[in-house]
Order: sequence, then structure tokens, then C-alpha cells
Amino acid sequence: IKFIIPTQITADFNVPSGAVSGPYTVTITNPYGQTSNTTFNLSCTAPACGDPIGLASSNITTTGATVGWTAVTNATSYDVDYRVTGTSTWTNAATATISTSVNLSGLTQGTSYDWRVRATCTGGSGNYITAQFTTTTTATCTAPTNLTSSAITSSGATVSWTAASGAITYDVQYEVSNSGTWTTVNTSSTSVTISGLNSSTPYDWQVRTNCSSGSSAYTASTQFTTTAVVTCPDQYEPNNTLATAASIPVGTINAQIATGTDVDYYSFSTSGNQKNLKVTLTNLPANYDLTLYNSNGGQLAISAQPGTAAETVVYNSNKPSTYKVKVAGATSGDYSSTQCYTLTVTVGSSTFAANVADVSNNISLVKGGIKLYPVPASTAITISFDAYAKSNADIIIINQLGQQVLVKKVIVNNGTNFNTIDVSVLKSGVYTLKINNGKEIQTKKMIISK
Repeated sequence: IKFIIPTQITADFNVPSGAVSGPYTVTITNPYGQTSNTTFNLSCTAPACGDPIGLASSNITTTGATVGWTAVTNATSYDVDYRVTGTSTWTNAATATISTSVNLSGLTQGTSYDWRVRATCTGGSGNYITAQFTTTTTATCTAPTNLTSSAITSSGATVSWTAASGAITYDVQYEVSNSGTWTTVNTSSTSVTISGLNSSTPYDWQVRTNCSSGSSAYTASTQFTTTAVVTCPDQYEPNNTLATAASIPVGTINAQIATGTDVDYYSFSTSGNQKNLKVTLTNLPANYDLTLYNSNGGQLAISAQPGTAAETVVYNSNKPSTYKVKVAGATSGDYSSTQCYTLTVTVGSSTFAANVADVSNNISLVKGGIKLYPVPASTAITISFDAYAKSNADIIIINQLGQQVLVKKVIVNNGTNFNTIDVSVLKSGVYTLKINNGKEIQTKKMIISK
């Protein structure tokens, strides 16, 4: 029997992972022990290594961070480096790590960092891919600035400062200067009113900020000095009524409106040829009014300037007499338990002029004349007039004896002006009303009928 053996045989086999290209020899042996050898090479090209994606930074603190990425197909390991942004030198964080994240430590707070990662596969390494993060910063608790002392009295003061960023509260310390014994006050405000201090005494004070991250250092201490205790002689009390008016000499006295219900009445006399008088009220701690009465309690003149402006009444008489004067707060809130006022009585033989304020402008006060209503008046009169421009003026009422019985200072505005004056204390009769701006005087007769 004759057999024909094929001259070509095709064989399939698996090449193990990691196999090199060759050469390889394949030997074929038949049942009779005959062999045939074939030598060949393999083409073993490793698949390409991809680049990492999904780069992210987490757990960022003042000194560290975690960097991570998505796993790369066929990657066997990864290399990770980092550096301060803007520098050229990389620091290796991990080499040939099989993890997909790396913890970085020992970093500087508040600093921007670059980091990069590449994958390594059987056939080699891929490209570096770069990302960035910035470490956090510890919040700094700063001390307040612009320390100021105000409202200083004999027993207290108000201390204040500019708010500090991140402040929750403040600690204020004060001491008698250089005593070493500090008193601490905590507040969420930017000022503290300190009380119970000694008069005429220097005090040191300082303040610090309290934040969620801690407290700042105390500021450099600053200083204020309390004032001396002012004692007002009240030897004229009780003098709260016309009947209990305290007798005072011609000249100057100091006294006090100590409460919201306190009223001071005084009595004095003119004699001989010293029959004309002027009474002034100065050094006012609040809005006080001044009223002049005759010996029977009839009102002769009143001065009611706004605020703490000085008050003055003038009365030129034809004979010596006894007079009474009242000092009182314009409202129940106008008083001072610590500060005096000064009352001065001046008499003379010469006629005293009304105390008219100086005015700097030269314009005409009134354009269209003065109008008064109602006519006659009984309790109040309204004055209407037109002015060219804003100025100051006095409204003065004079009786038939030429005596000034009422003065009211007013602000005159451009255009029509209205002022209402209480005349309930004036007796029935004919009076002259003057509007005086220091440059011009406009007059008009007025009638009061009760």
C-alpha cells in the first residue's frame, strides 16, 4: 500500500503572555519516528498604554491633599509627581503604585500646586497628565484698629474701635494706668461704655478680637483721663416757685437744674439811678429758657433760644424796682445733675440794647411787608412775611413804654415765612412788632385783646 504524506501542515497554538518575538522551532514526528523541523519568528507588539482621565483633588487641607484618577485599561502601575505652581522641579510622590490615588503631605498653606500622573503598561508608559489644586489657609484673627475714647466724664467713658474681620466677640480690658489690675468686659459690639471710674484719673485700655479660630493678641494699650467732679452750689434751693424765689445780688451766680422737674426762681432789685437791667444765662448744659417777671409775678420778657445758645432779657425801666427771674429746662429732658449754668444780672443807668445777633448778608429781609393774624390777638399771633434769601433774624415785641417784652430768634428762608408766637402772658394793649436781621428793621403795630 502506498501513502502520500502532505507536504504542508497547518498548526495552531497559543503564544503565552509576555512571549518574545523568537526565533521558535516547531518539530513534527510521525508514528515511524521520522521528524521534520520548522523555524520561525513571532510578531509580538504590546498594546498602547492609555493616559489617565478623571483627575481630581480632594481632602485639601493647609498642608496636604489627596489626588486621584480613573484607572487606565491595561495599566500595571502609575507614577505621580507634584510641584509648586510656577516652579520647574517636580517632587516624586509615588512610583509604580498600583493604586489610583495618592496622599500628598508636608505642603505649604495657601499655596497653588501642580500634580501629574502617568500610566505604565506592559509595552511602556503613557503620557503625563497634569492638574492643579491650592492648599487652604488658616483664618487669622486680627486685632481691632482705630481705638477711640469719647464721652469722658468724672466717672466713665465710652471706648470704641473698628470692627475686625471674622470677629465674633471682643474682650475689652481697662485699668488705672500702670496698676497691673485689669478689668475685662466681653461684648459683641464695637464699643463699650465703662462706668464706676475714679474722677481725675488716667486709665489704660486695650481690646482683642475673638474669632472661631481663636483670639488675636491685645492691641497696644491707649489711655484716657476722667474729668474732675463738678459740684454745683445749690444753696438757693428750694426755689421752685415765684413765692420761694431766692434772693441774689446783682452780679454772677452758678447753679443747677438738677432734674427734669427742677425750676429755679431768683429775686433781685435795682436802686437809685441803676434802674435798667440785663439778665444773661450762659454755660448751658442743655436747652434752658429765661423769663423775667415784675415783683407781682407779671411776665415782662422771655428768651427761649434753641439748644444751648445763651439767653438774654433786657428791661429798661423808668424807676427802680424788684424783679424775679426764672431758669427752667425747655422740656423735662433738659437738665444736668453734674453741670452748672451761669446767671448774670447787670444793672445800669444807661439804656441796654436788645441782644441782636449779627448777620453777614446785606440783602433786604422783607419783600412784601409783614402780615399779622388774628387781629386782635389773644393767646397767639402768627407772623407772615416774604424774604429774598436765607438769614437769621430776631422777632421783638415792645410795649407802649418802649420796653422789650419778648424776643424770639428765627431762621428766615427764601420765600414766605410763617412764625407763631405765644402772647398769652402779655396784657391787652397796643404793641410794636419788629423783625431785625442786624441790617434792616421792619415794624408793624399789633393789638392784644383779652
